[in-house]
Parts: sequence; structure tokens; C-alpha cells
Amino acid sequence: MHLQKPPCPTHRGYVGALKYAHRHRPLTLHSNADNSITLDRAGRIAGASEYLSFNAMHTEHKSSSTFDALHNAGNGVSSDIARNCLLTRTGQISRVLTAIYDDALRPFGVNAPQFSMLVLIVEHGPLSRSDLGRKNHHDRSTLTRNLQPLISQGWVAEGLPGGDGRSRPLSLTEQGKALLNSAAPAWSSAQTNARALLGEAGANALMGIAGELPRRTS
Repeated sequence: MHLQKPPCPTHRGYVGALKYAHRHRPLTLHSNADNSITLDRAGRIAGASEYLSFNAMHTEHKSSSTFDALHNAGNGVSSDIARNCLLTRTGQISRVLTAIYDDALRPFGVNAPQFSMLVLIVEHGPLSRSDLGRKNHHDRSTLTRNLQPLISQGWVAEGLPGGDGRSRPLSLTEQGKALLNSAAPAWSSAQTNARALLGEAGANALMGIAGELPRRTS
């Protein structure tokens, strides 16, 4: 005969437990001095503590299984991102290439992003900060962080406000142009190392992708 498991007496109280036992004879219920309950049939749940322990183990097992399933699913997603995320990979490439150019340009007191900014200003200037940011895909804070040292060193000059009364065109000073000429051989060496790292096909592909990037409009 299948015996239905009684509910936890701590929820029903002794009166509810006694009613339950009465409805499911021939099982009988006894109240013990230690506030536990005992079912007469051996091999079944002996008392409240055992009943609670059984439910706790059952709940823990289900919770553990659910957690394992979610954990494994999460691992699958993170593994896919780790292997295939373009942002992660391009960020890694950018940091490695930046270090190559930084090392070469360090003796001249300028880093790779600042050197690139000098080149853009001499090629497209005079131009406003906003135009420079759009050409180099820089937000305002990044632009200011890289541009301000160039102005402080006297390599870049800001002209008088334009017709809108706000924008001040940027241009290279004579000192800035001299710096570019002096650092050009170091840049060339870094360029050779970077192309060797990427391979000709990789370097050409990177330049092609950069040339197809949409222009910023704000």
C-alpha cells in the first residue's frame, strides 16, 4: 500500500497532524517529549526533524540541479563571447599596437594617440576641436585628454574664435612640425614592427576596414 507522506507538523500544528493521522489509518501519530512526531510504520519518516531534513535535502538537490544548469548555460554564453567577440579582439589588437608605437615615440615625449593627433592637425588643419574629434572618432573627454598636453608643450596652437564665437581652429606650431620631423623615423620603425606582427594581409585588411568606417556626424 502506498503511504502518503504527511505534511510538516510545524506548519499544521499538533491538532492538524492528529487529524491527518486519523484520516490515513492505520498509521498512528504519537507526540514525544522532544516535540517530535513518530509514525508507527518502520522505514517511514520517524519524526518532524527527519521530515524537515528530508524536505531540506530534496529542496537542496533541486536547487543545486537548477544552479548547475544555469551555471553551465552561463558558461556556454561566456565561452562564446570570449571566443568570438569582435570588441574584445580589436581591443587586444589596439593595446598591443599602441604599446609598439608608444615605446618608439617615448623618447620624444609624446605617446601614440598624441602623435596621431599631431598628424591629423597638420594634414587637415586648421580645424576645430569638434572636427578633429569627428575625424579621429574621439569623444570630447578623450580628445581633451590627448590634446591639452600638446597645447601645453607648445606643439599645437588654438587660434582666435571663429564666426560662431566659440570654435578656435587648431594648428601645429613650428615646434610641433619640428617634433613630427624628428619623430618620423621612430614612427617608421614602429610601423614596420606592427606590420610584421599583423602580416601583410592582416595589415592591409585593417587599413581597408578603417577606410570604410562611417564618418561621425556629432
